[in-house]
Amino acid sequence: MSDVGEGIVVQDGRYFAAQWFASGDGWDLLVALWRDPGGPWVAQGRIRRYVDDLVHDSDDEKVWFSAQVRDLDADEPAALASSQALVDFLTHGSGAEVHKLIVRSDRASDVVAAPRREHWAHFGETVTEES
Repeated sequence: MSDVGEGIVVQDGRYFAAQWFASGDGWDLLVALWRDPGGPWVAQGRIRRYVDDLVHDSDDEKVWFSAQVRDLDADEPAALASSQALVDFLTHGSGAEVHKLIVRSDRASDVVAAPRREHWAHFGETVTEES
């Protein structure tokens, strides 16, 4: 895993299988499992430590990470199982409630809309304009 910047890029054509959300005392976790056409499965996410009470636009400390499923021929159930194992590892012993949201879409509008339907999600969106 490594620091991969500032966010999970949601775009049409990128297939999202699932998203996981967890929160604990002073922190939360977001993980998304996605795949570009013909590419490997990627579990990407961030861990955030709260430093203020703001939900969005805060100075919270964030660490972004990305992990690729090694088996390039892995099917979706295998990739889901690997990602679930990653989430279980990151939340082990924390007492956090983990929410798994099955998305199964390559339409950006579906991927963004899915967590907004859940009462426990505080999903923000950053729009960047292409030059």
